[in-house]
Amino acid sequence: PVPQVAYFSVGTDGLIRWADARTASLLGYRMRELEGRVVFDLCADTVGGRVRALELFRRF
Repeated sequence: PVPQVAYFSVGTDGLIRWADARTASLLGYRMRELEGRVVFDLCADTVGGRVRALELFRRF
């Protein structure tokens, strides 16, 4: 089977700039609903989710 891959782009401000149809489908949104959202709002509100995502994002 072919792996199902989702792609999206996030700006340095943490906003989603672009998301493909697979990303939208996996997250339960339409593509246009994802653009402009804060990517961290889509992470689980846990130490291993949002907190970890913020730590990793700050490195870049």
